[in-house]
Order: sequence, then C-alpha cells, then structure tokens
Amino acid sequence: MLEAPQLNSGFLLGTILSLVFVVAYPLVLAATAHRKLHVGWRYFAYGAIVFFVFQLATRVPAVQLIQAAFADQLKASATLTWAWLVVLALTAGLFEEVGRYFGYRVLMRREDKTWSKAVMYGLGHGGFESIVLVGGMMLLGIINLWSFASGGFAQLPEDQKVLAAQQVQLAKAVQSTPSKRWRRPRRIAIFFSGIVPHRARIRAPSDALR
Repeated sequence: MLEAPQLNSGFLLGTILSLVFVVAYPLVLAATAHRKLHVGWRYFAYGAIVFFVFQLATRVPAVQLIQAAFADQLKASATLTWAWLVVLALTAGLFEEVGRYFGYRVLMRREDKTWSKAVMYGLGHGGFESIVLVGGMMLLGIINLWSFASGGFAQLPEDQKVLAAQQVQLAKAVQSTPSKRWRRPRRIAIFFSGIVPHRARIRAPSDALR
C-alpha cells in the first residue's frame, strides 16, 4: 500500500509567505508609485493587458502546443533541445518588445510618454506576471502537495501508484543523503512528472516532503 508523504510544515509556511509576497509586493509598489509619482492606475492596467495579450494569450499557448508536438524529438536530441531553448529566448524577447511598442503606440496613443507613466506601465507588466504566473504556479503547487499529503495517491491509477511509490522513495533518499551536494535545495520535478496531469505539473524542492 502506498503511504502518502507527510508535508513539511516549514516548507508549506515558507511557500505561503512567498505566495503572499509575490502577489502583494507588485501592488504595494504600484500604490507607492501612484502616490509618489502622481500617475494613474490605468497605466498599471496597460502593462497587465499587454502581458496578458502578448504572453498568456498568444506565446505561452503556442509554445505549449509546439513543445507537446515535438516532445519526443526534443527528448531524443540534445542539439534540438538547445535550439529550442534559443527559440524560446528569442520569441520571449520579440513578443515582449512588440507588446511594449503596442502599449506605447496604441494604448497611450499621442499622450506624453513620461518617466512616471513608464514606471507604472512596467509595474503593471511585471506585476501581472508575478501575480498570475509566479503566484498562480505557487498556489497550484501548494494545492497539489496538500492533495497528495492528504491521501491523494489513493486516487491514482494502479500503474501510476507504483511509479509514485518509487519517486517517494527517491525523494526520501535525496533528503537522507549526507553529501553537501545533495543537501543543497534541489527541485524534484521527477516526483510530480508521472503523477500530476500535464497542465498541472509543478516543481517542488525535495524538502517539501518528509
């Protein structure tokens, strides 16, 4: 019988605090900019809109579809994997810059492009990314960890239960290894790769589980 791992309370508390930080900090910065620089919140919204349109609604889904279609080829070829990483980096920059141009050219139109507006616009862009992407993934990670620690393994198909048992033992072995190299914070993505649905996969440090 597969024993559900115990969730490390310290890790859970640290993750929750980190989640609060990545959500609240951009909003605090934006509120400070609004008060100190006398700039409207609509520029924060402009930045958020641009990030949503040029990343979440376009590039990210396209990257996921392409990566899924060529998953076997990417796994089989290190050269192709490195080429794909280059493509990811280039398209990230391209979409970001086109999005910025769109924001300044279309959303702000002919109004003066001041430093204070640019600051608020950037806070909206980066803040939305921090809140939705970083915060969203952290929240998803907490939910998944809590689910498995609360007996979620019982809901797995039989073939995946065996894989999950092996990965739990691997995580415990990494924790108990005396080598300093293994005691460094490590991400045990393998633990979740076979038991979490593709769109809900998360990466968690091995110390998340006891």
